[in-house]
Amino acid sequence: MQSRLIASMESLVHVAVAIAYVLAAGALALFGPQAAYALAGLSSLAAALLLWPTIRRLRGGRETTRVEPRILPSIGDPT
Repeated sequence: MQSRLIASMESLVHVAVAIAYVLAAGALALFGPQAAYALAGLSSLAAALLLWPTIRRLRGGRETTRVEPRILPSIGDPT
């Protein structure tokens, strides 16, 4: 079961990369090399700005929230 899940996730990654190559080729043909690099840089900057609050939270910034793990009983355990 786990190997099927990993295989399906990997196939999704391959499809996403294939779509990205097609979009990049279109952007390269439409804008030219320098503008395509600028567009890629701006999209990378936008992604970094979107991830910034999550990165701060994971590094222990001021927006941290402590979550205690819950341990659920197993199916065979008597309660």
